[in-house]
Amino acid sequence: MKKPSDNTAPGRSGWAERHYLALFLAPSLILLLAFAGYITISLIYLSLCSWNVSSPAPVFTGMGNYVSIVRDMSFWKSLGRTCIYLIATVTGEVVTGFITAWLFNRKLRGIRILRTLILIPMAITPVVAGMFWKVMYNTSYGPINYFLSLAGIKGPAWIASGRTAFLSVLVVNIWQWMPFSFLTITAGLASLPTDVYEAARIDGASSMQILFRVTIPMLKQVLLTLVLLRSIEALKAYDLVYIMTSGGPGEATQLLPFYIYTKGFTWFDFGAAAAMSLILLVIANNLFKLFINKTGVKVFYE
Repeated sequence: MKKPSDNTAPGRSGWAERHYLALFLAPSLILLLAFAGYITISLIYLSLCSWNVSSPAPVFTGMGNYVSIVRDMSFWKSLGRTCIYLIATVTGEVVTGFITAWLFNRKLRGIRILRTLILIPMAITPVVAGMFWKVMYNTSYGPINYFLSLAGIKGPAWIASGRTAFLSVLVVNIWQWMPFSFLTITAGLASLPTDVYEAARIDGASSMQILFRVTIPMLKQVLLTLVLLRSIEALKAYDLVYIMTSGGPGEATQLLPFYIYTKGFTWFDFGAAAAMSLILLVIANNLFKLFINKTGVKVFYE
């Protein structure tokens, strides 16, 4: 009796072995793509419609929302303020995180405890951090102005003055997310080969020469990835602004994400809010593409 042919079995088995990751990921990816695709298409359609409390359903108006946005000075001011916020916070977080990580990259007694303490602000939710600093900045009973008064200095109205409110929010953001930079750079420093440092010391390189000519170049990919990640978060900044200042005083701390929220859920102009969200998405996408292409940061590793 002839045995049944099983020539196809190894082929099928080999295909499954080669594509088993795709098979496992396929259901989740299909759901994710369908969900993201539906939201994106809905956002695009809504941005071309007029929809507010006066109209029960979206009314197609074409490019009307985009024309209104071009004429909206608050939008451009919020966008400019967001760009400044991005540059200032990312620079502050990465620079302070790098300096702290470099200083703590030593085998000292109690260094692990100090590293743990540095990470505490990152563990606090932005809402709690915002409320905490709102009390700290309070003009009447805030600890900051109290200690300044002991030194004979009259403290400013930190978050109630247009001159200091934006800077105050920047400081809180850097304080909260510097530990993330510290943690990432500390991990990067720990992964660097020691023989390079030994060779540099044998060649007579000073500590500063080793820092700028050895450490920073070898940490390039870590630093660039960190800048990319923190830039993405900076463009989504909302919670600290909402808790601490609600965009005020006036529009002094009104970033674009908060302005989009105000348009949609305070003025109920959902069409304009959708159009602004789409503009922010396009700006962010092109900005990060440019950053990746110019710097050569590796987003995916083989």
